[in-house]
Amino acid sequence: MEKEEAFVLSLVPNKEEDSVFMVAHFNNNNISPTLHFPILSSYAWSHNPLTTLKLICNLRDCSNDLGKSDEEAFYAAAFWLHQNHPKTLACNVASIAGEFSQSVALMHDLVEILYRLLQGQDVRRRREKEKAAAGGNHNNNSISRRRRRREKVIDIAMAKKKAVERYVGDQNYQFLHERVSDLFAEKLKSDTEKLKKQDIHEISSTSYFCPSIDSSMERATLLCESVARKIFPRESSPEYQVVSEARYAYRVRDRLRKEVLVPLINALDYFDDSGTKPCAVKKYLEDVKGGHGGGKCNIAAGALLPNDIVGYADDVDVGQVAELQWKAMVMGFKKQGKLNNCLAVCDVSSSSMAGIQNYMDVSVGLGLLLSQLSEDPCWKGKVISFSLNPELHLVGGDDLKSKCEFVRRMDCGGSKIDLHKVFDLILEAAVKGNLKAEQMVKKVFVFTNTCFEVANSGNDNKKSCWESDYKAIRSKFKEKGYEENAVPKIVYWKLDMLVVPRRRPGLAIFGGFSADLLKLFLDNDGQVSPYHVMEWKQPSLPNTIKIWA
Repeated sequence: MEKEEAFVLSLVPNKEEDSVFMVAHFNNNNISPTLHFPILSSYAWSHNPLTTLKLICNLRDCSNDLGKSDEEAFYAAAFWLHQNHPKTLACNVASIAGEFSQSVALMHDLVEILYRLLQGQDVRRRREKEKAAAGGNHNNNSISRRRRRREKVIDIAMAKKKAVERYVGDQNYQFLHERVSDLFAEKLKSDTEKLKKQDIHEISSTSYFCPSIDSSMERATLLCESVARKIFPRESSPEYQVVSEARYAYRVRDRLRKEVLVPLINALDYFDDSGTKPCAVKKYLEDVKGGHGGGKCNIAAGALLPNDIVGYADDVDVGQVAELQWKAMVMGFKKQGKLNNCLAVCDVSSSSMAGIQNYMDVSVGLGLLLSQLSEDPCWKGKVISFSLNPELHLVGGDDLKSKCEFVRRMDCGGSKIDLHKVFDLILEAAVKGNLKAEQMVKKVFVFTNTCFEVANSGNDNKKSCWESDYKAIRSKFKEKGYEENAVPKIVYWKLDMLVVPRRRPGLAIFGGFSADLLKLFLDNDGQVSPYHVMEWKQPSLPNTIKIWA
């Protein structure tokens, strides 16, 4: 263990303010969650328990469409929490799963945590090995089939026995089980009321994640039975009060299935298939266009993000409203004096900017916004193409639609960029414009889906040393009379995947995209530190979340 501990400690930064990296390093592929988490988390917890708890929640954050959530790290973290701080895990169940994740993906994870606590932390890996070992070698004769049926009956009985014994004999597990079942019962009752009122779009996905009555998950955890007992307690019906415990359990589980789970799941399936779920962005633009029935066009400058507006710039119905919304947003930022000395490098290549999110709109939207916020004539209205031969473009077009089309048509030629040439373009423009040091662009934001190491490797695919590159860049600027503090800083934003934020001389790298992160970026004048990112990861954790002794 000493060797493993030394490895993990090597990841812990020396700077106290960067302690958020301790748990964030689970994105490092060299880390084994089950092996390293107890060491890593202990150090993080000793420094700041609440921050550590937030980062643990983020390991399984499915709500931001980042393209990656580290479920094994999350389960290892939950396992560690239950062993070391059981009340903290149990008492925050409702706060974390109930309010943090609108997609309710964490509801499934709560069931999985109970399952792994009962069956062992490595149960999934063991099941996969057993399945692979069995392969297709099942003998289908009648004797073998009978034997397998007997084995299954025995396994079911053993699983139920283990669940009951753990519940009765382990107070910490019992407390967690009760909190999880309480949460499921509350959400299912709430969803049932919404279904009765036909508020289908307000129904959560909890019914999807409640274990079905005959599932292996239910046999192992008995969670469905606990939920059924809470929704239909004995005192709720005279018939329950005169039957045996086993008969009562059977009836309420069956009633839960028929009256709660099946109707909710059917409603959600129909709602998803019908395609009637409104797009919030377009609905807002349509409401603005119609003046909410009052004939007035009320525009809230901060209502939509740049990528939202860009996505509807060419829409036949609301394109003109999108134009007005864009102008209001730009004016709002100008009044605040934010992001007024920046340049954007926009990756608009179709190959690298594809994904679940429309990353092209993000790159185009942010690039256009920064170009219009720049105050100095040398930078105003300009963007740089993401290419081995980048160009500084003055964006053409008379309206938002044409400007978007201009940026999208820029030649990006692949997934690589020559940052040396980017700085050369900036230096050339500054010298030509006879700019003073204070007029030099302060930050250059690179928006792409390509990781920095690949993008900056050049035509020969050789890894370059950024420190050496930046030293050469500083020398060029100094030759032209610009000292080190006038050299622009690079902010490299990999949109499609969460990466551990890291800094190098003149360079900051971070990744992932969501509306919350973009709002953070815009509100903080483009300042996004590792601590800011950590805070963004849990934007909706309620104030009730806390550490329990």
